[in-house]
Amino acid sequence: MRTFREIRTLAVAFVIAIAALPAAGQGGQGTGSPDRPGVGQGQGPGRGQERQWTEEDVKQRTKRQTEALNLSKEQEKQILDYELEQYKKNQGEMQKNQGDREKMREIMTKQREARDVKYKQVLTEEQYTQYKKNQGERMQSRPSQERPQPQGTRTDRGRNR
Repeated sequence: MRTFREIRTLAVAFVIAIAALPAAGQGGQGTGSPDRPGVGQGQGPGRGQERQWTEEDVKQRTKRQTEALNLSKEQEKQILDYELEQYKKNQGEMQKNQGDREKMREIMTKQREARDVKYKQVLTEEQYTQYKKNQGERMQSRPSQERPQPQGTRTDRGRNR
């Protein structure tokens, strides 16, 4: 009788261990797959690097914008065409300026400004206001270490440094 109980306990422990393997394999690094890494699974070495965007990501982002801003089909087409064009330009810039963070920051700032100009042309005043509001909310929801803060305002927040 005692042996049966020990075998049953071992079998239950084995089943639990097998069930826990998929979760342990992810290592808490997001919900990505091998071809689409999740958050924290960057391309290449180093801390803080993100995965490369794809055309599919651009299309999905445009679809989310369409839903969030209630875009017409014509507006959606204009935004998608513009975003795909920018995506292709950005690919070349990233390869050309790989490793030069300041240059890439400058390029990205110019692209953001150009995007705002284009969106202002395509969207209605109400849609553009909502777009800017959504953009601000996304920036607020990003982890603080990714947002540049004015010098002297960063707090330690209890971290051991």
